[in-house]
Amino acid sequence: EHCVPSNRGLKNFLLTKKQDLRNRLHYGLNKEEAVAIYLCTTKSSNKKIYHDLNDTLRSEDVKSIGTWLSFLKLLNTALKKLPPVKGEV
Repeated sequence: EHCVPSNRGLKNFLLTKKQDLRNRLHYGLNKEEAVAIYLCTTKSSNKKIYHDLNDTLRSEDVKSIGTWLSFLKLLNTALKKLPPVKGEV
């Protein structure tokens, strides 16, 4: 099951980044969880995913939000695995 709504070039992006993320798996994250966090936190050309998600959530359009539900569940599961951090992140 694909968790991220289709975006042009996303499949190619994920294929190239999965290799990069293999060495970054910590805290019991699987590859998909690591990719979900990466997609929402990286400062690069894929800011579009972060902005598309935020725009959809702010729109309060239930139908549109539903397309992101699997991704949001995956992201939430991943974030729950991270340890608490004190201070500025």
